Amino acid sequence: MSAAWVLLLPLGALTARHRWAANGKRFRQPDRSGTGCCTNEAWFYTHVLLQLTGLGLFIAGFVLALLKLDIEDDGGPAGAHKVMGYVVAGMAGLQLLAAFIRPAPSTPRRPLWNVLHHNLGRATVLLSWATVFLGVYLGHEQYDQPLVVWLGPLVGVLGTLVGLDVVLTLVRGPVLGAAAVHAETQGKALRYSFGSSPGRLGSPVLGLKDGPGGGGGGGGGGEQLGAQAWGGAEKGRAQ
Repeated sequence: MSAAWVLLLPLGALTARHRWAANGKRFRQPDRSGTGCCTNEAWFYTHVLLQLTGLGLFIAGFVLALLKLDIEDDGGPAGAHKVMGYVVAGMAGLQLLAAFIRPAPSTPRRPLWNVLHHNLGRATVLLSWATVFLGVYLGHEQYDQPLVVWLGPLVGVLGTLVGLDVVLTLVRGPVLGAAAVHAETQGKALRYSFGSSPGRLGSPVLGLKDGPGGGGGGGGGGEQLGAQAWGGAEKGRAQ
């Protein structure tokens, strides 16, 4: 269960939270009809794979604990660990259920679903961390398990994931801003290169079209490229 709640499930959550870093990459492009198998953005399938794998490990560990460990509900740390484990299992089940009743991106209920899904996931992961560390303490007290052997890897993995989240959060704004500026610069270069000669506007090679005022086609290209730079990172919100 430690591998599930300390590594796989938090990593899956980070994949969704920082989907902008994938820049809209896909494992497979949609066909001409705009549909096809496995055509969502790559972060989505990575997120699903990590979550399902982690959930499978958690279920296996949960069942094993019920069958093999005799945990008395004495109101102490052991009882608290037992109750926390049941609560985590229930919250994880709700998250899985929510994945199957996800509204379409265009429906009015989708923003509410996003808020509930995101915050329930965060709460579940935080509670699971407390449950895991309490379980490590109980393993040391009741089964003479060495603390360092368990706490060292757990703290190291958690520290790495938290540090990665902090770094990505801090660089997100500057990176996306630089991408937009770069795209706008490219758009201006296209405008000056192909907008200076009226006869070359609307070139079928670049797909530029005349905008308002005749020379607006080049400006439109710059705006479109700028939108693509931001859209590639933000489009994942619709999934």
